[in-house]
Amino acid sequence: MHDVILYTRSGRISPSSNYRLLQYSNDLGDGVVERPMSPEYFYKQHANAKTKLQKLFWYILYYLVIQANVTRYMIKDWRSKPDCIVIQRALSPKLIFPWNKVLIKKALGNCKKLIWDFDDEIFNSGEITKFEANLLQNKAFKIIVTSEFLRSRLSVAAQEKTELMPTTDGEFANESIEEMLSLRAKSYGTKIELLWLATSPSLPHLNKIIDSLDEIADTVKQELGKELVLHVVCNKPLEYDSKYIVLDNVFWSRKEARRLIRCSHIGIMPLTNTISSKGKGGFKIVQYMSAAMPAIASAIGFNVEIIDDGITGYLVDDIENTDGWKDAILNLAGDWKKYKQFCLNSRNSYNDRFSYEYNLERWKILIKGEQE
Repeated sequence: MHDVILYTRSGRISPSSNYRLLQYSNDLGDGVVERPMSPEYFYKQHANAKTKLQKLFWYILYYLVIQANVTRYMIKDWRSKPDCIVIQRALSPKLIFPWNKVLIKKALGNCKKLIWDFDDEIFNSGEITKFEANLLQNKAFKIIVTSEFLRSRLSVAAQEKTELMPTTDGEFANESIEEMLSLRAKSYGTKIELLWLATSPSLPHLNKIIDSLDEIADTVKQELGKELVLHVVCNKPLEYDSKYIVLDNVFWSRKEARRLIRCSHIGIMPLTNTISSKGKGGFKIVQYMSAAMPAIASAIGFNVEIIDDGITGYLVDDIENTDGWKDAILNLAGDWKKYKQFCLNSRNSYNDRFSYEYNLERWKILIKGEQE
């Protein structure tokens, strides 16, 4: 019998699954089993489909595979009664086959300890079914979310057993700050490299400010004599005909993301003013901070809880217009000494508030009741 079962949508290739839960798997001890509901191959094909017909084809296959896995995994858990089941986001999107509803009820009802974790506004998007949302709220021993806004989306009874845990990244925790700053110093005198790291559903947020970034690139060139480069690390490219900014579309891979996080100067996280945006956990900002990189972000949702404005980065009030991005970029692009202090402040804030080790200990306590 397995002690702990970790259910995620698509395994480690999914940023949410990996950074919310699976990155801790090896450090949680023996008896931990990872169960992605969909193989990485189907996740990639569905996420990267270009035409509507391709999207429909791969979504149907993706959905059917998930339903098949729900059936077989719930039967296993019903029989074995694991000590703990953790569900990241949801078992099944949109619709659940009738027999799977019965199996989910039985398996989760038999589980000794059920934990539900989510980091986005999955109710408004329709990602989770009403059936599963109600079941998880009622049956969960603990519910883990990133912000008070997401807590508020739950029933009053569910809110009482909900804990806040920010998404973090332990990959850069032991990286040398001096080495990363040295890499950035080599290019700081001739160019400023912006980094936007996300998946394709977030491209509309970047489109919101891309015209302004293009104009800012001209200002940076005229006033500072530097090029402004935008690295877009995503599973789909940003389609934009730039005049001044150097647009670098990079297909996401862990290796490329790591390389660019280490050498880029400023991480950015623009958001549109929507309910879904207010539910964002600000993970990209935390990831930038873990690598001692200052961030500039829209002053929306949980972003305002992460960035210490003017110390670790800048918050931009861009609901009415995007003018504030210009001052924020220029403030970080013109003075290496000032920029370096922002880098150090960012890493210190990460260590104090978003460290991998802190989250790991909390997961150990939640899952196994361990406290070191």
